[in-house]
Amino acid sequence: MNSIQNRRETLPVIETADLTKKYGTATVLDCLNIRVEKGSITGFLGPNGAGKSTTIMLLLGLIKADAGTIRLLGNGETGSGDTELRSRLGYLSQNPRFHPWMSAHEVLAFTARFFTRRVTREVNEWIGDSLEMAGLYEKARRPVGQFSGGELQRLGLAQAWINRPELLILDEPAASLDPAGRYDVLALMERLREHSTIFYSTHILEDVERVADSVIILNGGRAVYQGATAGLLAGSGGAILVKFREKEAGAAARLRSRLEGEPWLDTISPLEHREERGWTVTIRYRDQGERRLLEALVREPGLELYHFEEKKQRLEEIFLELTKKGDYRE
Repeated sequence: MNSIQNRRETLPVIETADLTKKYGTATVLDCLNIRVEKGSITGFLGPNGAGKSTTIMLLLGLIKADAGTIRLLGNGETGSGDTELRSRLGYLSQNPRFHPWMSAHEVLAFTARFFTRRVTREVNEWIGDSLEMAGLYEKARRPVGQFSGGELQRLGLAQAWINRPELLILDEPAASLDPAGRYDVLALMERLREHSTIFYSTHILEDVERVADSVIILNGGRAVYQGATAGLLAGSGGAILVKFREKEAGAAARLRSRLEGEPWLDTISPLEHREERGWTVTIRYRDQGERRLLEALVREPGLELYHFEEKKQRLEEIFLELTKKGDYRE
């Protein structure tokens, strides 16, 4: 029994194999293979038309694939009629809509009836906990027509979480919000990850850098990257950011002239910020290059080194590069 239970715990929450979907002659998903691990927040990215919305509809069982398979929570597809599997999922659409005369409490009570016909003490606890989690407990009896955009989005998250799902699928949960509203929604997502795996699509790349520990990037119906966010942002590991104070005029120029003849060095570029002195250094041989660069900077008496680290790439730069070239990285 323990071995079966352990195996279930290690199974991916989402796994697709050669998932394919066509609309007429247009192939929207082309043998898509993705994997989402339990307990993660996974950002699902891609340009318009990449296949993100189609993927989400397939995961929810709203449409059927032309080929390939989906496994959710170690089981089959939601479109197979598995009611028990559906009850373990939560979903938030891009623009949730509620009857404006209903209160937040009534919205959640109505949603809860899809999972149980009886309003029990446990159901009322679900509703209260969801309102509190979303920061709406004090506004539980207020008509939702009076809610701000951020409050409506948080109510949508509370509704998606009302059945305590193991997997939350969110479609652009912060797309139309101002910075304060986005901050609140991202903070709520971070709290919900204690209970659910979160898979969410978005165009806001800086939000992914903040909350997602995994990233899947789609382009042309295929995954051009999937893996850890930190690994993606680390880039090739060949760029070093160096900052220093020049204690002696001309010391930086002299050291740069000496380094440019080294076989391990590729390029040295001045920092773009004029108020800071330093370089971005790209190297050919990481281990050897990092050590020799650091030694040269420390030994130069005319410089005072105060910053030395691997330069991380911005997700926006990487996203544009991957979706332009269509190269696969893992």
